Amino acid sequence: MDNRLKKTMYFMVSLWSILLLLSFGSNIIFPFIFSFFISLVLLPVVNLFERWGANKLFSILIVVLSITSVFLALTYLAGAESYQLVERFTDKELKGDTQVIDIIDNSTERISNNLNVSNDQVKSAIKTVLASSKGVVIYLLNSLKDTLAFLAIMPIYVFFMLYYRSNLIDFIKSIPTTDTNKTKLSVIRKIKKMTQKYLQGLLIVILVVSILNSISLLSFSIDYAIFIGFITALMTVIPYIGIFFGALIPITLALVTKDSLFYPIGVLISYVVIQSIEGNFITPKIVGESINLNPLIIIMGMIIFGALGGVIGMIVCIPSLASIKIALDHSSKYKHFSILMSHKIK
Repeated sequence: MDNRLKKTMYFMVSLWSILLLLSFGSNIIFPFIFSFFISLVLLPVVNLFERWGANKLFSILIVVLSITSVFLALTYLAGAESYQLVERFTDKELKGDTQVIDIIDNSTERISNNLNVSNDQVKSAIKTVLASSKGVVIYLLNSLKDTLAFLAIMPIYVFFMLYYRSNLIDFIKSIPTTDTNKTKLSVIRKIKKMTQKYLQGLLIVILVVSILNSISLLSFSIDYAIFIGFITALMTVIPYIGIFFGALIPITLALVTKDSLFYPIGVLISYVVIQSIEGNFITPKIVGESINLNPLIIIMGMIIFGALGGVIGMIVCIPSLASIKIALDHSSKYKHFSILMSHKIK
């Protein structure tokens, strides 16, 4: 009994220590984890250059610089489109125009008639929602600031992880455990394979969802449909709820720019349909088999990782949990925890 109590206390102290470490060091730890997963995805490309005869340093430099250049180009294009979108509603010629105000007034009046409530009550409800959204907006802006700061240094992390990858293998081999080096290398290979399949599948999901979103928005004549469709598709990195938060952008734009509720309601319905297709068919088929995690573990992980690491924490949540599950699968002592995390039902 005393031995069990000691083990339980040791487990609780270890768990709280890890959570405290993640909480206070999240700005360092989560970007480091994200860079590790990115380096796993880029590793096959680096190995390909090395097989073609390029030395190790040149291979890593060309791959990291190429990916960084592509990312900077996409960031520039996204920034330019965002600037035009903002400028569309801050143009000097429109500042004195009451068109937007009239549309909002007409929309609130229509809502009040449909719901049989006063127009003032509808406007009051809108003000309440906007006021309560202030904290969420501030949180997202702070997370975005931290994310951009990390993305600036990420290429350096990735470069050194790829350059010193053999040191990591030797370090894992030298860890004193009951597992053999063969078992340790098997875990590393499975984590690498899982990460590569998951992130590659996620990119395919984002591409497919961005096409579906863009077609939907184009059908409702929403401004900047392709750009907004791609941006909202990026929200799929947050499972189950991401695309709903992304839908707020085109719905709000439809409310402001269109003179009928048909457009925002149509956008909402189309995004619900796309979410259903993505959640039930696209993601399980492309990504689901590579992670084998049940939804409850994913949701709990998203809450914890999001609270500790913000946007970056939520992005690394699924591959981190899947990596933990792989490690537990190969542990004779803690394999039973892997059963709880599994998506398979017997």
